[in-house]
Amino acid sequence: MRNMAEKMRRDRLNSCINELAGIVPLCSGSSKRLDKTSTLRLAANYICMHKLLMGEENGDEKLPPVLGGNIAHNLAEVRQV
Repeated sequence: MRNMAEKMRRDRLNSCINELAGIVPLCSGSSKRLDKTSTLRLAANYICMHKLLMGEENGDEKLPPVLGGNIAHNLAEVRQV
């Protein structure tokens, strides 16, 4: 049971990261498959650059729904550390 729950958790994580890789232009334009860390790093960079160029107050409105809200804020926080 425990192994099955862990596999399901990993599968959910992998599917979310694959979906994120398809949304972020820096990842989807890549000719090779990126690892999880690179995908998350590029997504955080994309969100930070988007917020910088569009302004803090308008940043979440123009991001894709998956990247909006708390996820964008959390990735931006990780990027600053």
